Amino acid sequence: MLGKKPEEITLYDIVVVMEGPYFLDKCVLG
Repeated sequence: MLGKKPEEITLYDIVVVMEGPYFLDKCVLG
């Protein structure tokens, strides 16, 4: 995932994969 080692995967990375651009847009645009 994202070319990272398993131990380097963060909660943010998981959220990005699970929710995708919609989640990011919701956070950025409020």
